[in-house]
Amino acid sequence: MKLPPRRSFLFGCLLAWLGSGCSGTPAPEPAPPGDAPPAPTAGVDVPPAADREEMSAADCEAKGGSVVGDIGDGAVHRPDYKCPSGAPPIGRVPSGIEGSVCCK
Repeated sequence: MKLPPRRSFLFGCLLAWLGSGCSGTPAPEPAPPGDAPPAPTAGVDVPPAADREEMSAADCEAKGGSVVGDIGDGAVHRPDYKCPSGAPPIGRVPSGIEGSVCCK
């Protein structure tokens, strides 16, 4: 029995989808804890450096700084982040989803 073109296409898609999870290849063994590479930080919530004072954008500018926003990878919130001037941020500025820091 020959199926109409639309049904044969859908049937082929269903077979391909069902077959994709049954490759027969076992999953790789997880690496021992000591050999694990460091976890990537892009896209992961990184807690802000605890020693930075929280301030508003106006407070930052009043102290002679400028607000530098995070691009979404949490880099400005890492304890080792350096401002474009090379100095560490003088404070955290809660803004938007990613947040910002105050740089001099």
